[in-house]
Amino acid sequence: MQNRNNQNIKVIDVSHHNGTIDWAKVASDGVKGAYIKLTEGTTFLDKNHMIII
Repeated sequence: MQNRNNQNIKVIDVSHHNGTIDWAKVASDGVKGAYIKLTEGTTFLDKNHMIII
């Protein structure tokens, strides 16, 4: 695993198991990105975490 330092970018991993996410609070904690699980095969689509750009 890479050592943490001031050059690392903070990224989180989220899914429907995390419930509602306060994205403003996440951003204020220095998080710059997120991996978001939106599907599980063809039977599940997590509409709570869909972000349309």
